[in-house]
Amino acid sequence: MRADALRLRHAVHGRALDARAEGVLTERYGLRGPTRARGLLRSVAREHGLATVELAAAVAHTPPPRPGEKWFPGDGPAAPPAVRFVSGPRDRTLSLSAFLDALRDAVCGITHTDMANVQLIDADDHTLRMESHRGYPAEFVRFFAVVDDTTTACGQAARKRARVVVDDVATASVFDEPSRAAVLAVHIRSVQCTPIPGVAGGPQGMVSTHHTRPGHTYTPGELDALDGVAREAGEWLDWYRGSRLEDALEDLHRRAQSPPA
Repeated sequence: MRADALRLRHAVHGRALDARAEGVLTERYGLRGPTRARGLLRSVAREHGLATVELAAAVAHTPPPRPGEKWFPGDGPAAPPAVRFVSGPRDRTLSLSAFLDALRDAVCGITHTDMANVQLIDADDHTLRMESHRGYPAEFVRFFAVVDDTTTACGQAARKRARVVVDDVATASVFDEPSRAAVLAVHIRSVQCTPIPGVAGGPQGMVSTHHTRPGHTYTPGELDALDGVAREAGEWLDWYRGSRLEDALEDLHRRAQSPPA
């Protein structure tokens, strides 16, 4: 499926999630119609550094709070896990985009390339969305902004839940012809894609690196290092999604019970 069609499918799916969450909030809290619910979703998502569709998906899929209680009673989210490739203090202030950029730069250093990207997998429609990239022309980024799991090396790695190494893009069977042409057009000949593991066992994202010569080889030490940063990234992303979404849902719960200003 081509990038434009995938982006359209993803957008339609996102709008459906938004509408579902608005309906849940309107009914649960007795709000005066979806406009109030939409405003709450957008403002809370913005203040917590989330996309509206992320918060909407959490509202739609998370068991509701008990009447008169906090949504998530307890001591609050745990501290973030240690991540060796991120410099600075280990606290809750690091943004998702800054973390993904640090991950991207780490895999560039490990594999000695200036071309790398990080994708996250949408849990609902299973597409891979490029969230951080370095070293690619604009046409490459546009073409691979959203991909499915059937026509690219990263998609095959996501489907197999295992790293995929492509020695020569020109002959590799993992690409369909439009994807192959888009990669060769920017003079990329070899690729590796390493899954970022998630708590459920399946991948939640992908780190990919590219080289301009066919037959690029990776040492055992490089592959071990890629696995290590992917594991750390998976642990941090699990923490981030859990803590950030819990904070946002609790805030949404509190605001929805308060009369509008």
